[in-house]
Amino acid sequence: GDYVAEIKGGAKYESLQAAIDAAVTGDEVVVLKDLEYGFEDVVLTSDNRSVLVYVTGKEITLNMNEKNISVVHQSILDAERIFAVICVEENASLTVTGNGAIDVDTDVAYTEMPKVAYMFWKRGTTGYLTIKDGNYHMDNSEDSMVYSNGDETITVEGGTFILDAVGARTNGFPYIFNAAGNNQRSVK
Repeated sequence: GDYVAEIKGGAKYESLQAAIDAAVTGDEVVVLKDLEYGFEDVVLTSDNRSVLVYVTGKEITLNMNEKNISVVHQSILDAERIFAVICVEENASLTVTGNGAIDVDTDVAYTEMPKVAYMFWKRGTTGYLTIKDGNYHMDNSEDSMVYSNGDETITVEGGTFILDAVGARTNGFPYIFNAAGNNQRSVK
């Protein structure tokens, strides 16, 4: 098959989401090749939000393995909004390692109304998101690169975060980091 991810020491999968779905707490999911996503690749959260990668009910590590995830989204339609590239749900935790890259590119014709809200979205009141390294770029953001809307813990230990066109477009809330709730947030 055309494998794009594996559970370290275990099976290989033809999609990153399939590997994450099969992983159990403590597993490391390793990206094996560069990936490209668009709206046709969305999965739905428990409340029907469109995301590209969805982690729920487990504590895992995503090893980017120096690979790239590219997101190209060319829509101004609210119905085609991508809420997050990576969504970590309530009662779930994710550590991102492996010095990879995520690049979100909105088509030039649609830059006034981007429809990708977050690169990383940690939801709920439990669990954590830890970003150890990597290179992260959003050509335009409808909201934030790293967003938390509960009391979970978010830690950024390294990496480069670039958000283009801050204040130059109608992107509403162009933040690199946007944390709501009451728990710990840290950038080391």
